[in-house]
Amino acid sequence: MFCTACGTQQAEGKTHFCANCGARSDAAEALPAGVAGWSWGAFLLNWIWAIGNRTW
Repeated sequence: MFCTACGTQQAEGKTHFCANCGARSDAAEALPAGVAGWSWGAFLLNWIWAIGNRTW
């Protein structure tokens, strides 16, 4: 894994910041597989959530 800001090689594991330049790594911003992508339920059924939470 390499830093996207400065290009230095990063250590294996879950590092959230580059040891060389301190930039935030992409691994910290990656979404889990269950969250990434399009959700038709959230897009089409948002009115049910709004009524349930009294936000109209």
